Amino acid sequence: MGIETLTGANYSAWKDSLMLTLGITEFDYALREPAPPALTDKSTAEAKLLYEKWEKANRMALMFIKNSISPIIRGAIPDLANAKAYLTAVEEQFKGTSKAHASTLIMKLVSTKYDGVSGIREHIMMMNDMARKLKGLDMEISDGFLVHFIMTSLPASYEAFKINYNTQKDKWLMNELIAMCVQEEERQKLEKPDVAYLMATGSKKRKKNTHKDASKVPKSNAGASSSPNNSKGNPYCNFCRKVGHKQKNCPNFKEWLVKRGNHLNMIIESFNLNVPTNTWWFDSGSMVHVTNSTQGFLTIRRLERNQRTLKLGDGKELSVAAVGTLELIMKTGLCIKLYDTLYIPEISRNLVSGPKLDMDGFYVSHGNGRLTISSNSQVFGTGLLDGGLYKLELDDDFSRSLLSYNINENSTKTKRKRDLETSSMLWHQRLGHISRDRLSRLVKDEVLPSLDFTDFGTCVKCLKGKMTTATKKGATRSSNLLEIIHTDISGPYAIAGITGHTSFITFIDDYSRYMYLYLIKDKSESLTTFKDYKTEVENQLDLKIKVVRSDRGVEYYGRHTDVGQAPGPFYEFCKGQGIVNQYTMPGTPQQNGVAERRNRTLMNMVRSMLANSDLPSFLWTEALKTAVHILNRVPSKSVPKTPYELWTGRKPSLRYMKVWGCLAEAKLYNPFLKKLDMKTVTCYFIGYPDHSKGYRFYCPTHVTRIVETKHAHFLEDSKVSGSSENPDSDLQEVQDAGGRHSSTNLPPITPLVHHATPNFTAPTLTQSGLTTAPNVTENEGTSSDQHQHNTSHAEPANQLRRSSRPKVPTNFDDYV
Repeated sequence: MGIETLTGANYSAWKDSLMLTLGITEFDYALREPAPPALTDKSTAEAKLLYEKWEKANRMALMFIKNSISPIIRGAIPDLANAKAYLTAVEEQFKGTSKAHASTLIMKLVSTKYDGVSGIREHIMMMNDMARKLKGLDMEISDGFLVHFIMTSLPASYEAFKINYNTQKDKWLMNELIAMCVQEEERQKLEKPDVAYLMATGSKKRKKNTHKDASKVPKSNAGASSSPNNSKGNPYCNFCRKVGHKQKNCPNFKEWLVKRGNHLNMIIESFNLNVPTNTWWFDSGSMVHVTNSTQGFLTIRRLERNQRTLKLGDGKELSVAAVGTLELIMKTGLCIKLYDTLYIPEISRNLVSGPKLDMDGFYVSHGNGRLTISSNSQVFGTGLLDGGLYKLELDDDFSRSLLSYNINENSTKTKRKRDLETSSMLWHQRLGHISRDRLSRLVKDEVLPSLDFTDFGTCVKCLKGKMTTATKKGATRSSNLLEIIHTDISGPYAIAGITGHTSFITFIDDYSRYMYLYLIKDKSESLTTFKDYKTEVENQLDLKIKVVRSDRGVEYYGRHTDVGQAPGPFYEFCKGQGIVNQYTMPGTPQQNGVAERRNRTLMNMVRSMLANSDLPSFLWTEALKTAVHILNRVPSKSVPKTPYELWTGRKPSLRYMKVWGCLAEAKLYNPFLKKLDMKTVTCYFIGYPDHSKGYRFYCPTHVTRIVETKHAHFLEDSKVSGSSENPDSDLQEVQDAGGRHSSTNLPPITPLVHHATPNFTAPTLTQSGLTTAPNVTENEGTSSDQHQHNTSHAEPANQLRRSSRPKVPTNFDDYV
């Protein structure tokens, strides 16, 4: 961490930065503790360690202090060997400047006014920071006085807000003031229309109205009427004083305007119909970012019709359909995030606002027909002059994806509702971003209806989660179920799941490729999970497991000794059950390629599903279980049919599948629901129950965060591009220095809390209608392909009191 160099006027900031750095490195020990006595021959080992610790901290702290002081100031300070004494000497040099610094802070606090650019929250925090600095200089300002001071710094647009505060008896705390001011700022933004002006002046500069030019303008008679028509009703020109035409149609007047060089060329945005839809243009006159496509949005919020409008240069107003944060991938390879971008389908140009870039910290320069966008001396993007405006140079792949997306969007806009269920891109997302070949096989096998593949373009989320350069080779296959079982453990991962699990183990049947998944917290649980798996599959299929293929990990084979690898519990159990273990050779994980490749496929799907949603990363275990549920029901290149059909003998149904992470309105069971309570809760779809027919939802604002229900309405057609987080950087296996997976040094885990009687509250209902989960004949909802080994969170079920009265219609008094 860098320390700000002490130049004289920044003593307070320098000291804060210095103390923070020394505290992080633990070299402030020499400043907090006095110097221990010098070592002698009689000093104990403990005294020697204490002296060495203090001496190292003193030496390093002194080096930090001297290195962060400019040479001119360092020469005026006595050279001392004690870091604490040296810091005191520096403080003596700048003690007199505290009064001047306090005066500067007071003047700045008094003169600061909110400019409406940086944001009301930042303005209040800045004034609060100045008050905190004055408190450090023994000039404390009370919170009540500071609240009034901040209120007086607000502009005239907040006058009604100030009056409302003055009429209230209660005084606001600082947190309440920030919340109220932010709410008022958002209200003013909604009421204030956005304006985007597109204008370019003529090539000639406007000249002053000299006497020479003025003499060429004919003067009208003083007695002539100012009306454009004469007394006989014929049009009259006030410029050439002739009858028969008006001044605006006078050829002499138009010629005079061109000669003067004052003609303005107004660019009416709606006339630019030949502009490619995948291009972005820089406009210094626009106050907002505007786009005509939803491609590239990281977050987006839909608006009601006419809730917010945009005024063009020709006076026309357009309704804003949505607002959100959009990301542009420039030709330089860097990304520019455009905050508060307006989505207006009717507009033909995608505009980047110059003032908005300036407020976001970017520096824009142009000249010689070229535009440069930079920040902190690093060039983020460039543009070329084209037709009076600068066209930004985008990444080629990103530009092609924009064009493909716009073509597909425009061609299907009028029939979106009718063709939603035949969209191949929608089913691609519903089925965890599987390949186009798998979708085609499902359509051929009549598992899915006939799909329209014209909208199946390049999926950016698949590139983020699946791109690889490796290839795989074929292998000899088994001829019956349970002949060979492939198994492997993946993890631990840096982010724990919502239930606290950091790893998972898979068991894959070689013949059918049907897979079982168990979430685990430690690799030592491999034997327990295998016993559970063996008991279930052998009982369900009435067959015996013959071969288990895995790597040579400690959890599968045994620990390493000086005479080789000694067999462990997993090996001994398989040997006792008559199961043959097949292990890979050291350094050849490709020999266990089925399990390794399947684990990679699972995590690719998880990353793509997380990138396509706005859900937090700790829900990756829910996405993982959903991915297993999907892969067991879609075909692969290795088997002629779906794994579910080979495992159960029945074709699967995919009619109930939904896009993972989509918004939904779910109706939860609540016997205490009142008549005026909302019937649904806004939540996110996160998977399918292990042993029930229905859906699982994540409700971040609800008392019970994970709920299951059969009745819900899914909002799959909402245009949300995905999360701004990069799941690839988070979902990586933790490794130690030797390259081995480690289960230590993991972040703290927030456990999933179950509540016996949740307090059902529902937000405002935004959509209508309920969808009932399909009654699948092959018992899709009760499949056992997803298992979670999580006994630590199990809670005893509440015993219901059974009434002894005669049976009557149900009422709320029957529940306890």
